[in-house]
Amino acid sequence: MTINDIARLAGTSKSTVSRVLTDNPNVNEKTRQRVLDVIQKYQYRPNSIARGLVKGGMQIIAVIVPNFRNPFYSEVIWFIERELFKLGYHMFLYCSNNDTEKERACLEMTFQYNFAGVIIISPIMQAYLQEHADSLGCPVLLLNRYIDQFSGDILTVDNFQAAYVATRHLIELGHQKIAILAADPEAYTHKDRRSGFLHALSSYQLTLPESFDCVGDLTMDGGYHVGEQLLSMKKNGPTAVFCTSDMMALGLIQAYRNADKKIPEDLSIVGFDDISIASLNGISLTTMQQPYEQIGIQAARMILKRIQNQKLPQQKVILDCKLIVRNSTAAPEPAHEM
Repeated sequence: MTINDIARLAGTSKSTVSRVLTDNPNVNEKTRQRVLDVIQKYQYRPNSIARGLVKGGMQIIAVIVPNFRNPFYSEVIWFIERELFKLGYHMFLYCSNNDTEKERACLEMTFQYNFAGVIIISPIMQAYLQEHADSLGCPVLLLNRYIDQFSGDILTVDNFQAAYVATRHLIELGHQKIAILAADPEAYTHKDRRSGFLHALSSYQLTLPESFDCVGDLTMDGGYHVGEQLLSMKKNGPTAVFCTSDMMALGLIQAYRNADKKIPEDLSIVGFDDISIASLNGISLTTMQQPYEQIGIQAARMILKRIQNQKLPQQKVILDCKLIVRNSTAAPEPAHEM
């Protein structure tokens, strides 16, 4: 069933059917009803992409994430979609697989389909996003990254301060031999978390040995492999670790438990994100809680505000995280103290 079929059955022109489908007031009411009766009888569903192109834009927001498997992204996406739906918009989800070229291709596709806006959720600071936001084709919100040269809207959390608070928690428990397990140093969020960690050490006159400066890949496997490295240090290893993601912290916990070590007696661990399984019995991970609901709601509202008025000044919103203390941290055992 096409618009031509509807026009023929309703005894009117194709342009009149188009005006009915786009709620154009310049249609005789009897003619409008005749067209609507045919649409209802044959259960016609118009092509939403075609309608969006005709009307100058669809009420669809594209969301681009680097990894579907990371629980942080799924939590944020859930709240974004819920808020967008409340506000009359739909979400279209893409995964870039941490590939800059694929992310750019996803952006290009959203412009071709005339989507209303794009939310990019990724910590990686790709150079092409330093272009003026107007040249990107439609309103773009950067979520989970901060780029000084980007003139579009930005939403993130205070990663530096959150990492400082997490590290201070370990120091105030009495730990002095503290390692860090961070992700890609090119990722804005993890770079800032590492800086906050180092600032906390410096504030308490502590140093970071080179062997305690560890890099993972945001997966449990990455955390597990680093755990094996730390275990090989034996008595020279750390008494505590700050992880810049919960997934790596979970892998680290598993590595120590597989070696018959106890958490937190043999190693205190602080994560970052507070993913859903962090609170489960047997894990009970101390972590920095990201305000997922606030992030999702704020992201949806910011992109729609920009769509409604593209001449507004740049919006930069930085949210706070909260330390959630559970059973993975405690004072160091006397045998481990320096």
